[in-house]
Amino acid sequence: MISPVLMLIVCVESIYPHIWEANMINLELSQDEAKVLQNVLENYHSHLDVEIHRTYKREFRDALKEREKFLAAIIERLRKQRAQAA
Repeated sequence: MISPVLMLIVCVESIYPHIWEANMINLELSQDEAKVLQNVLENYHSHLDVEIHRTYKREFRDALKEREKFLAAIIERLRKQRAQAA
């Protein structure tokens, strides 16, 4: 049986809102590949939370918080896409 293909759309809107329309990336993944990607992103996300709490420099902490929001949004979209494809 062929694994369903998952269309993961990653945009850079929250990082570079002035150029996001020209920078849309479409990535087709099998369910197994999507599961691995989700696990990697969730693992990095949990480490990012620790790094945010241990960072004293405000500018760096704010940048990490922005990255965390961006990453959380990607993880959520990936979860939804995987659930729809299942």
